[in-house]
Amino acid sequence: MTVRFYALLDGERRLLDEQVEMVDVHAFFSQRTFGREHLEVEVEHAGDGEADVLFTVQGRNKLRQGLAEATYRHSELVELTPVMFVFGGFNQLTADTPGLVFVRVRVGENVVSPTTPLRYRVTLTECDGDPVAGQSFTYPGPGADPTDPTTWSTITTDANGQAFFGPPAGFTLNDLPELLEPLGATTPFIGALPAGCYFLRVELINVSDMTVVGQGAVRFVVPMAVGP
Repeated sequence: MTVRFYALLDGERRLLDEQVEMVDVHAFFSQRTFGREHLEVEVEHAGDGEADVLFTVQGRNKLRQGLAEATYRHSELVELTPVMFVFGGFNQLTADTPGLVFVRVRVGENVVSPTTPLRYRVTLTECDGDPVAGQSFTYPGPGADPTDPTTWSTITTDANGQAFFGPPAGFTLNDLPELLEPLGATTPFIGALPAGCYFLRVELINVSDMTVVGQGAVRFVVPMAVGP
């Protein structure tokens, strides 16, 4: 499958050379699925919003014959990941040693109202599903200095391995506009875990009705410390 990026300028379609992406997707369908084939490809562009961006998609069949092209305007595409989560530092942890990790979150446009109260909920379990209760982490809460961990707040997981972080009443996109920026907003954490295999899920919650706006997860292993 080939995805090309175009700009529509004064009614003329122009190929954006600096944004050309060739995406090869290999999929095979049996006769039983004929007419019900479905593929999803997630694409991004770095446009400045001044021109309408078109995406032209063309596939090839098993005989390498070109299939009909399909063109979509950017405004017609559905964002497959309305809230993006990125986890970092978890593969650097060592058992029973305070380590620094981070969670970066980006919220897509028009996912929630700028005034919707939001909060994060974390769920920490062992890889076999057992909740990790009583585990504490520190993070820079409201008013804290992100560069000075002595000013950070502490959260502790409950019997279900869950804890909330962020202001109790929630925050909004107006309060934290970095969430809408391409790199999103990053929250660092410091904590010490015993050796083991863990699964961490982070959810962005609408405080007004406790619905989940988006979520992400990471599986990681904390090894024993290596002796001198």
